[in-house]
Amino acid sequence: MDKPTDEMMSTGFLYVAVGDDYFHEAEKSARSLRIVSPQAQICLVTNSNLKSEFFDIILPIEEVNFDGKRGYISKAYGMKVTPYQKTVFVDTDTFFAGSADELFKILDYFDLAIAHDYMEDSLAIVNERPLDGFRTYNTGVLVFNKSESFQVFLDSWINCYLRQIDVYWSDQPALMEALLYTQLKTYSLQTNYNFRFNQFLTIPNGKVKILHGRHKSPLEIANILNVSEEHRSWDPKLWSLHGWKEDESFWKLIRRAVKSVSFQ
Repeated sequence: MDKPTDEMMSTGFLYVAVGDDYFHEAEKSARSLRIVSPQAQICLVTNSNLKSEFFDIILPIEEVNFDGKRGYISKAYGMKVTPYQKTVFVDTDTFFAGSADELFKILDYFDLAIAHDYMEDSLAIVNERPLDGFRTYNTGVLVFNKSESFQVFLDSWINCYLRQIDVYWSDQPALMEALLYTQLKTYSLQTNYNFRFNQFLTIPNGKVKILHGRHKSPLEIANILNVSEEHRSWDPKLWSLHGWKEDESFWKLIRRAVKSVSFQ
């Protein structure tokens, strides 16, 4: 690998893994990232003692109790020690189907970028009542600028979750609660950068770059999703892709791709 430039060192991808199993899962994701972005800087924050050639930097995570539901908030602790000025955080169960380097440019204009979670039913609790209409983001992909304001936000996110850990099933409603009290300029990412292929109907337009979910062959899923970059819909119940165009060649491409995959 070429020696990284100062610009490359100011940007990087971040994983957080508590335990060896998640370390190995992060390694698989980082391998896919290396294929599409060979010069990417990649950092892993972990409590594992394992080593891997796929990470440029491995940092220890703060020694706190991550047992049970507390494990959900480990990613916020990991983000606190990112070595990069501009960071793309991704969960360990992700797969890169294309370069997502353009996300760093968004941070020239925003402090935080994150995609909505269309399956999340739980809401932020404010004054002991759910805040209706304030739908939840998914924390599997977060793009952020390192700053004092973001550090304050991370502390707030952690505190909101731990304070209501018996109410919130995961870290996500707590993130929404913390967002209410921050001045961070936030952008809603396109689902192409957090494509949860095994959970809900999705309508991508353009190339799907980051898949989020577990499958024995995420590359095969990516090949189906990106058989065309036209406006199309993905049905996880039927494991099928549908296009808007009445173009026979388009449908032939989809049928050929779907026949090649076993969805298990």
